[in-house]
Amino acid sequence: MIQKASGVMFEFEDVKDQPLNHVWTIIESGSDEDGNWYAPPGFHIVNRMGYVMTKKPWTDELRDAIYFLDDFDHEEDDDGEG
Repeated sequence: MIQKASGVMFEFEDVKDQPLNHVWTIIESGSDEDGNWYAPPGFHIVNRMGYVMTKKPWTDELRDAIYFLDDFDHEEDDDGEG
């Protein structure tokens, strides 16, 4: 996965001229119950947080990736209880 050197996601201006099949849009789920961030391939507008790129092109538009999984509610406390 390619991001800016600072680790920040790209803006549209950074990726608009790049090959479409190397660009992924990072989006929030839009649900309070699901704090996950997803990475659908290509350019998207709704719930967009930014863009990342891959060295290898994606070939299947129907595949989304989980970019950040919010599993904080499932982590165990220090005393071993969840």
